[in-house]
This record gives sequence, C-alpha cells and structure tokens, in this order.
Amino acid sequence: MMINKNLEKLNRAEAVLKDLKTIEILKKADSFLEVKKTSEKLSSEIKTEEQLSARIKIGEQLKIMGKMLGVGRHKNKYYTKEDLIWSVNFHKGKTFPVKLDHKHTEAGSTVGRVDEIFWDEETQSVMYRAHINDITHALNILDGVTTEVSATIFSKDLYDDIYGLRGVEPEYYELSLVENGAFRDNNIQVV
Repeated sequence: MMINKNLEKLNRAEAVLKDLKTIEILKKADSFLEVKKTSEKLSSEIKTEEQLSARIKIGEQLKIMGKMLGVGRHKNKYYTKEDLIWSVNFHKGKTFPVKLDHKHTEAGSTVGRVDEIFWDEETQSVMYRAHINDITHALNILDGVTTEVSATIFSKDLYDDIYGLRGVEPEYYELSLVENGAFRDNNIQVV
C-alpha cells in the first residue's frame, strides 16, 4: 500500500512537471506570436570608384607605358631589330587605339589610345606611351588585375634562311589589354 501511495504521488508530481513544461513552451510560443516593434540602427559605408582607388578620378586619363614587342618570334613570324625600328619610324606622329582583347570591330572595346611608340636599345623592344580613358580598366591596371598588352600587327611575309618566316614592315593596328600577350616580356607601367 505504501508503494501504491508513493507511486501515486510520483504520478501526480510527474503530471505537474509536464504541465509546467507545457506552460513554459506555450509562453515561449506566445512571445514569438506577439508582434513587437523594435528598432535598431545600421550603419553602412558606400565607396565610389574614386575612393576605392584614389589614384585616378572620373574624367582623368591614366597614363601608361611599357614594352609591346621585342626582337624574336612571338607567334608565327620573327621580327628583327631592323623591322621593329622601321615600325617605330613608320608610326612617328601616328596614334592607334587601345582595345580590349583584340576586339577590332567593336567601338565599345576602345578604352584609350597609344600616343607614341619608340625604340629602346637596352631592351631591344618597341615601347609605347598611351592613356586609358575608361575608369574601370584604369582601376584594373592600378590594382594590378590587368598587367599585359598585345599588339595586332599587319606585316609583309618574307621567308628568310636564318629566321624562317619574318614579319617585314610591321604596322600596328591596335594595342590590346589582355590576360596573356604573345610577346612574353610585354608590360604595363603606370606613369
């Protein structure tokens, strides 16, 4: 009998505990269902392109220079020192566009202009001076994302016993900003 009484007390205590747990769960559910207005302050900072890379502002040109083509075979044709010097003299006083990835027929791919090319005896290469008008591509150059150039070259083909196929009297149609230029020593330097 004593065991039955104790068992009965335990059952009632268990029922009370279950009711208390149920009440606690219901209170939590009610707090989620109640619509309360709260406030919080958020702060954010928006930076413009000029602030992200303050070295250039909209409306300014980014002046660049670098090596665009050197003596040697870079794809199919070999370019001699004499051929490259001829190209520099031919382009004296002339300019040509800076494009994106050799997209010759797309006006929107023009991002600047080559203002001058010249011969560098020390590196045995044709150097360029240019400017970039497009802010996005100027920032990519400043940030080191775009680091190479490649020229589109029209030249006469001449077979030579020493060099094989040569590019004679090379003329530059455009200089492109690219991922990997054919002339391995090409570069972009900010002036």
